[in-house]
Amino acid sequence: MSTELEAKRVEYKKLRATLSPERREAWRKQEKWYTDPNNPHYHYHKNITPEQWLNSLKAFVTNASWLDAHKAWISYRRMNPSFWGEDYNPFNNIRGYDETTTTQEKTDLLRRQLQSDISLEASFEDWSFDRD
Repeated sequence: MSTELEAKRVEYKKLRATLSPERREAWRKQEKWYTDPNNPHYHYHKNITPEQWLNSLKAFVTNASWLDAHKAWISYRRMNPSFWGEDYNPFNNIRGYDETTTTQEKTDLLRRQLQSDISLEASFEDWSFDRD
């Protein structure tokens, strides 16, 4: 077995291990879909190379990270809509979040914004408490 192929296999295994159980199950379903002969797009996927499998998993992990960050940000803001308002669109609320940023950059912006929101709300609560 080639060392390059083995290195890809190890990277694939490590990357897949980073997924949460729910995301890992979703990835398994996608793997099955790619390899199912009854899939109408099977002819596109039947000769998928190890590099393509790895790239597909990388894209899946990146998108899963974005979904998790987006869900966390929205969930936090929904806990106190009177403080944050009800606009949960990151394009309207996060500076730098636009169509030109990559998914990884959007994920990072969402995570930073969540930390900023938590800090801002804590500061506001401290200020309100001190004021009373």
